[in-house]
Amino acid sequence: MNLLDQGVTLGSVGLRLGVLLFLLAFLASLGLAWWLDRRAGSGAADRIFGLMLAWVVGARLLFVVQYHQDVETILDVIDIRDGAYAPLGGFLGGGMYLLWTLIRRPVGRGILLKATAGGLLAWGVLFVGAGQVMGEVDRNIPDITVRTLDGEALSLAETADDGRPLVVNIWATWCPPCLREMPMLERAQQENPDVRFVFLNYREETELISGYLARHGLDLDQVVIDTEGAISEALDFVVLPTTLYYNADGILVDGHAGELRRAGLQRSLERLTVPR
Repeated sequence: MNLLDQGVTLGSVGLRLGVLLFLLAFLASLGLAWWLDRRAGSGAADRIFGLMLAWVVGARLLFVVQYHQDVETILDVIDIRDGAYAPLGGFLGGGMYLLWTLIRRPVGRGILLKATAGGLLAWGVLFVGAGQVMGEVDRNIPDITVRTLDGEALSLAETADDGRPLVVNIWATWCPPCLREMPMLERAQQENPDVRFVFLNYREETELISGYLARHGLDLDQVVIDTEGAISEALDFVVLPTTLYYNADGILVDGHAGELRRAGLQRSLERLTVPR
């Protein structure tokens, strides 16, 4: 898993590091545009906002086109919280907008280009800094003990001892986004027999979990319980839901903090088979 795919938390909100760096770089570019344009009044800050919007729309649309077969509702298209983008689409969309606005509104060209360059520079500095701060992440399956619904104790690594890639979904019964994504994960479990899915409940009782699954008609093959909350210490954070993807060698290749959409899930499942 590359640096930009790593999850970070802001309070109870989880998002990819790449998305956070993009937002910070955008704010830096916006601030620089406002400062340089405070006398000229060319509207550079508005154009930087338009550039950011064009990048997001382009990146999202290309991703949707690439995974159109997994887009089921309009919400799957417009709900950008899943952090699923195709950067090439962003560069195309942003580049086209930048060229259009430079030609259409020549006033303030220099300010706009300087602010854009400043944003790119800020992104680069933030990327290098994040790499230094976060360092190398342990990508092995966490060495924690979990329990089955029958009370059997086993290590999380033991749930993936058959050579298949592993998807670990961390959830709880009190978490609405967990419930919303579970039918989709149940279907993915049925459609991908070459991948093992493990549903790791966070610190709840067996009776509560069993009743919850029965009440909502969920047929999940492997449900285990982290009774001590050890996963939060192993990962250094827990945002519910969180989904982790390990290849057949037990190495983390992708992860997502927050609610999943089907297209984003499919992209991550494809990464499980890519050599690392």
